[in-house]
Amino acid sequence: YWWISGSTLDGLATYFHTTGDAQYNTLVANTLLSQATGANDFMMPDATGNDDQAWWALAAMSAAEYGIPSPAGAPSWLVLAQNVFNEQKGRWNTAKCNGGLKWKINAGDAGYTYRSTISNGLFFQLAARLARFTGDADTLSWAEKAYDWSTSVGLIDGDFNVYDGTDDSKGDNGCADVNHDQWSYNTGVFLYGSAVMAAKTGDAKWTTRAQGFLGSIKRNFVNNGNLFESKCEGANGSIGTCNTDQQSFKGAVARWMGATATILPQMAPDVQIVIGSAA
Repeated sequence: YWWISGSTLDGLATYFHTTGDAQYNTLVANTLLSQATGANDFMMPDATGNDDQAWWALAAMSAAEYGIPSPAGAPSWLVLAQNVFNEQKGRWNTAKCNGGLKWKINAGDAGYTYRSTISNGLFFQLAARLARFTGDADTLSWAEKAYDWSTSVGLIDGDFNVYDGTDDSKGDNGCADVNHDQWSYNTGVFLYGSAVMAAKTGDAKWTTRAQGFLGSIKRNFVNNGNLFESKCEGANGSIGTCNTDQQSFKGAVARWMGATATILPQMAPDVQIVIGSAA
């Protein structure tokens, strides 16, 4: 799937940052640019969801943060990430649910009424990382807004369990109930976004939140010393049922746990406990 290609490029950028081995940097740069579109926004035909587009924006953001060279005459990685952020900011929908991003971008697509957690979580993390990278106060406020909205509709509960989404067609103002399925990448995207916010703002609430999400990962997605996807690798007949999307989730979580340990060194021992137990 197209979004997994974006996530894979993010993984290769992280590999360069972690090891110093630049052998994949040209591949990362050329592939990012091949999907940038004339508007430099990754709105390719496969970008049917806000989440699809955002995965590519995060890959561009990683390329900017990690200093992967951009070819001469090409747009900067930062511009690509900012363009996606600005487009998605314009899609923030207050007609129902008091805000939030819809899962799908076009009204005719199945899933248009669903406010998926991953779409909103990726938007939150992208805003946080852009704010830290650029120092822009408005972008920082959008990260706060996206997080606060996610808690207000129950996508994140008081124990930092993170649920799949909510439907804006249910209830007078929409989002009357929550799909309580839990997937590891939904917790991971808020973990690293919160860690970035903690590093940017110095506000202890963000460190507390990052610690809460890490505890949630350990509680919900580590089993017998291994990272596992509880909805499709767990009990009750769900063992071995992970589809192509779901098989990738733990890779993103592991990457974001490592990034959290790097950006918030005080959390490194706790991350090591989780990663070590899953080694």
